[in-house]
Amino acid sequence: MRQAVDASGCILLKDAAAARFASCTALQSVNFGRCRLLTDRAAEHLARCACLQSVDFRGCFELTDRAAEHLARCAALQSVNFGACNKLTDRAAEHLAAAEHLARCAALQSVNFWGCDKLTDRAAEHLGRGAPGALPLSAIRQLQGM
Repeated sequence: MRQAVDASGCILLKDAAAARFASCTALQSVNFGRCRLLTDRAAEHLARCACLQSVDFRGCFELTDRAAEHLARCAALQSVNFGACNKLTDRAAEHLAAAEHLARCAALQSVNFWGCDKLTDRAAEHLGRGAPGALPLSAIRQLQGM
């Protein structure tokens, strides 16, 4: 049975809730879309979930590149949505691409940086270089400006 949490739109949700959800060791999917009070600490908590495959942080405006750095530790991660997380920079893509497990396997299939206006073409370079063959072109096209 897939273990999932959908708290999208819970605009008053804070990092402490992410810590509680992360205590579920079998957690595979989390949707925190539009949970505007969440910070990088939420991603830090979720990084403890060994089974985590999918994370949606779309519209979580307080996230920074550190969130991607934390999630890069999730070896099972297949999909991450940072859409409209406008504090993210090319460093976020660099963190995901540089993660040792991503250089060895093709787990990560989709990265969404739509609306992250601080990202440049360097983000696509990082992802393409860091995980050759892991990301389909359709995932890379979701980068701002492509």
